[in-house]
Amino acid sequence: MRVCCVRGAMPSLMAIGFLLITYSECHAQGFMVKPMRIELTARPGELLETVIELRNTTSQKQSLEFLPVELTQSQNGSWQIIDPASDVDTSGLSSCLDWLSFDARSMEVDAQNVWLATMQVQVPMRATGVYFAGLIAQSVPDPKATGIQLKIRFLIPVIVHIQGRPERQRVELAGVNMTYREATQTEPGTTLVGLNINNEGRTYSRVRGSVQVMTFSRERWWPVAQTDIDERGIIPGSKLYLATDIQRRLPSGKYRLTGTLYIDGRRMRPMELEIDFEGDPDVDTLAIDTALMLEPQEIAIQGTPGATRASVLTVKNASDEAVTIQAFADAPAALKGMAMGELRGDDLSCHEWLRVIPEKFTLRAGATQNVRIMARIPREELVHANYYGQLILKAAYPDGQSAGETGVLVSIDNTTVAAEPAAQAVHLRLAEEDDSKYVILSRFSNIGNTIITPKPSASLVTAREGDVSRAALTGDDSPMLPFAIRDFAGVMDFTNIEPGTYGLRASLEYAPGKVEAKQIPIEVTEEDGRKIVSVIGSEEE
Repeated sequence: MRVCCVRGAMPSLMAIGFLLITYSECHAQGFMVKPMRIELTARPGELLETVIELRNTTSQKQSLEFLPVELTQSQNGSWQIIDPASDVDTSGLSSCLDWLSFDARSMEVDAQNVWLATMQVQVPMRATGVYFAGLIAQSVPDPKATGIQLKIRFLIPVIVHIQGRPERQRVELAGVNMTYREATQTEPGTTLVGLNINNEGRTYSRVRGSVQVMTFSRERWWPVAQTDIDERGIIPGSKLYLATDIQRRLPSGKYRLTGTLYIDGRRMRPMELEIDFEGDPDVDTLAIDTALMLEPQEIAIQGTPGATRASVLTVKNASDEAVTIQAFADAPAALKGMAMGELRGDDLSCHEWLRVIPEKFTLRAGATQNVRIMARIPREELVHANYYGQLILKAAYPDGQSAGETGVLVSIDNTTVAAEPAAQAVHLRLAEEDDSKYVILSRFSNIGNTIITPKPSASLVTAREGDVSRAALTGDDSPMLPFAIRDFAGVMDFTNIEPGTYGLRASLEYAPGKVEAKQIPIEVTEEDGRKIVSVIGSEEE
């Protein structure tokens, strides 16, 4: 029986109670916890072991404990705890709660000291697919203390993927819709668009999407808005409704919605729906996304400590409506709340060094405006090779309704520190697609100090013949900032592959001549004229 020790995880967190933090090593007033997400891969019958670190950050001894709980998912994709005292039926859950055991469930931890708690996961012999549970790490109030006491709780999701014969991937786009939300005392009226996504299978996938809204007028369809649906995980049996606000009120009329779903990075066939929409009765004018054309598409500035540098961005309003533009700098989303070891994503953000001139301006239909970006670099030594910011331009109509948003990446290159591109393969898994066809699911992260351009691929290899089959992996191929984690997927057809043992390899070329790869051993057999693929070990084997 093999025992695996896992002491780290990729940055991810769902906190409950009083705190919501997004670092892989999470802390608050009281104690720190890491990792904040435990994702394991195991064979049936295997015993896994993982260590969780709880650090008392106070100047006094305090009691900390674990509470294992059943974990499910809310409609918006967030983790949802099932209260152990509730009467909720948990028989249909893909639960691994009964597999978990601990060397200790509670501990008195001295001031500024660490408790290394060991959790074992005993996988049953007949396990298949993926399983979930949750750990609540919490402080225990002193029963002798008086006055108000703060109880801090964190949720640690536990996800166990089972190796062997892959399950069929049955995630699908079930619907696309648009609704008008009436104004309240605190929020204005607006329009929401969303995707209904169902997981009828036994796989755990990452999903994201987009919705395009068009309206029918003057005998043709006109674009109104294009909005993205943020990425979420979807567990077996879940039915998600992922919605986003397009920040405008639309009049009633005939609209076409086009919903696009990406599953583990792979783009699926779009779904179109024409509707007679009942919108805001007080709105007669249609607010559509303004076509802003930006040049250049990316701004690169070379600088040294204490220097002031300037660059120019040309903004053109290609629509036939005047809009007001509000421009500002922000930290790129890929850096926010991320951490690798001692390095925080905030350390690589330069948005506070940037100033936009002018910050606000009105752009007539067809007009062009030059915007200056001033970068005032601190006098302190620059310890990183590159720093990044996001220049965001928000367009609005005279009545305040949104006319869309666009952005440009700003990078400040420090010539005194060498750029060191690096990538890491996070995982490589399989899911069944159809007869003799399997989905290759790979995930890579940028662990270097500079931006990389990903070029993924997959191959089936043997020691004697080398590559015997190849498959294209698709996903977001735009440049990846440091800390970025991205999924790439593709389908490999095993119809003409001879039965035997192979290596399945997913590769990412992240710089000229530099490739990061992950390989797992698989076995191909034949059953009723179909090729059956099974994962028979880990990369180390």
